[in-house]
Amino acid sequence: MLSDGPLSANVHVIAVDLTPGPVRRAKVFLALVAAVRQWAVSLNASHSFIHVTTGSNIKATDRLMKAAGARFVGGAYADSHIY
Repeated sequence: MLSDGPLSANVHVIAVDLTPGPVRRAKVFLALVAAVRQWAVSLNASHSFIHVTTGSNIKATDRLMKAAGARFVGGAYADSHIY
């Protein structure tokens, strides 16, 4: 990211295998988020963004992100039409 301000770490995809059960997937996701946090600290970034683009089970996604220590700071919009 080009900026005159503090550095931020941005993650656009965290993909977790859907084969394991939901508890195992959540643990893997939380471990990956912790790794992102360590990476951001190693870059001396002031914060990190994890862009969530899922359209399924939004409430569960919100709970998982909150469990990871994340705060909702914006939103994304997608056109419902496929061109």
